[in-house]
Amino acid sequence: MSDDITALSATEMAAAIREKRLSAQDVTTAHLARIEEINPTLNSVCTMNPAALDAAVAVDRRIASGEWPAPILCTSSYVSPGTVSGKG
Repeated sequence: MSDDITALSATEMAAAIREKRLSAQDVTTAHLARIEEINPTLNSVCTMNPAALDAAVAVDRRIASGEWPAPILCTSSYVSPGTVSGKG
């Protein structure tokens, strides 16, 4: 597995979370850091989800309790133009 979590495909990230090689918090933190790094140049992220890390922690708790939440719950780092944000 690549050392750069953000270089993994969604399928690879989901597998790593399922196999407990990564947590949802690891994935979210890596993506937030990457957005912070490149967004000043790209200017493609309009609004960050301020609750992204809290959502990741909640997903990790659900996984720890034996529940496997829907994969979409691990993708709430930001809202980009043209997307609909929902609570998950």
